[in-house]
Amino acid sequence: MGSWPKSRLFILLWLLTSLYIAVLPTRHYTPDAVNNLTYLEAHNGFESWHSQHLLGLKPGEWVYGLTSIRAWQAMRIAQALLGGLTVALLYLGLEELTQRRWLSVICGLSLCFSYGFWHYSSDPDIYSLGYVAVALLMWSYVRFLRLPSTRRVMILGISAALTLLSHQINVELAGLIGLSLMIGAFRKSASMSINWKQVILYASFSLLPTILLYVLAWLSVNGSFAQQGLPTPTFIEWFLRYFRSAEAGQATWGVSFGLNTLPTVIYTLLSSWILVPLLGVTPFWQLIPIAIFGLLLIVVFIRAFYKVTRTGDLVPQYVLWICLVTVIANGVSGWWWQTGNIKFYLFMQINVIYLVGLYVAKLLSAKAVRYPRELLLPLSVGCLLLLFHLTLTLPYETKGGVFEVADHLEDDTTIVAFQDPYQTRILPYISTHPAETLSPNFCNIPVSDAGSTVWWVVRQDETADCGRLASATEISRFQVDRTRIIWVLFDMTSALQTK
Repeated sequence: MGSWPKSRLFILLWLLTSLYIAVLPTRHYTPDAVNNLTYLEAHNGFESWHSQHLLGLKPGEWVYGLTSIRAWQAMRIAQALLGGLTVALLYLGLEELTQRRWLSVICGLSLCFSYGFWHYSSDPDIYSLGYVAVALLMWSYVRFLRLPSTRRVMILGISAALTLLSHQINVELAGLIGLSLMIGAFRKSASMSINWKQVILYASFSLLPTILLYVLAWLSVNGSFAQQGLPTPTFIEWFLRYFRSAEAGQATWGVSFGLNTLPTVIYTLLSSWILVPLLGVTPFWQLIPIAIFGLLLIVVFIRAFYKVTRTGDLVPQYVLWICLVTVIANGVSGWWWQTGNIKFYLFMQINVIYLVGLYVAKLLSAKAVRYPRELLLPLSVGCLLLLFHLTLTLPYETKGGVFEVADHLEDDTTIVAFQDPYQTRILPYISTHPAETLSPNFCNIPVSDAGSTVWWVVRQDETADCGRLASATEISRFQVDRTRIIWVLFDMTSALQTK
């Protein structure tokens, strides 16, 4: 493989990773993912142009519009292709930076096996495009630093525009890259010939397409509102609607920011890499490997900073500072916006992997090769990451979910009723069956479904309090989300007929 052209290895990584994600997708959909399925099948033009992540839903929407399949299937195809493209672009960027092919491949695959990336590359959410955009931006940045030119800075600016259009949190990475170009132009280093014309080009090609598409999206939303006879929002009202919802108390903007929530931040940051067990219900011995993984990750992060800052090459130093400050900025932003929300810690994974790649490349250099013991640190992190993916993530995420109910359904006349309204929403979008929601006192109210095949889905810890379930037939047990709550699927047909 060492003699393969870079383009061939890029395509191979893209296809294999996409296939892996498509064949082993999560069955545990988040509420936001279910919302997206709702928007796609309802052709909701307003939510299609979400002001916080303008183009985030578009890949899935395009696949859905070009095919006759269901929205969840279209999203699965789009997400898998974007996930594979992210890994391939990460490989390209790291090979450009480190000039080490195998290291770059391993780093790309380490992202694939991380929990946050793998889950949100198969969950029908909007973050896959953001991953692609960040990976493309970092690759474009490294290429420009290696050989600054007008063409490359234009590509860099367009890449930055894509990151801004995929999610607003990427304004931190794109802005820091712009700042680094200004510093490079001001310093006028002989080894890196960045000039002010390139800075202006970067600003123009990153901001103008972003502004143009936001204006076009706002016009599209207004046109949709006008057709429905609804009042049209001003550009500022539409652009800031997510932030204003936070001010209205619908999010935790600033409320959860404090030292008392710092453990939650660390827990959430760790959960972007591995499926972390729930605290308080997990035996202590099971948490030891996870604690070791977290400590090793911190040590590698610190060692990367120490090793790279000692090099005389400006390109690794620029990349180091961009990645380091972006990780800090994203982390603080997530802490401020909504502590405990893994989604604000996703894109920084690419920056962390760049730092680890730089660190290992430095260790493999001629002067450091005499100290192979230091390679045990990143090697241990990678092995633990793969181990957790195979033993925790895949066994949990690829089983269960409301798909468990859909898998058992064969009769179109079966009436399915869920205790959880969230699960009621999911079933019609992943199958042809409608669903109902059980009333809060479902064990005591009269039943009008006599003669029909009736299934109930009830929390396991509440089954003992329901006498009707004693004569019901248990079909299956499954989990739906990271709360680890167990739900029981019952065939209630005979039990209801005897009441």
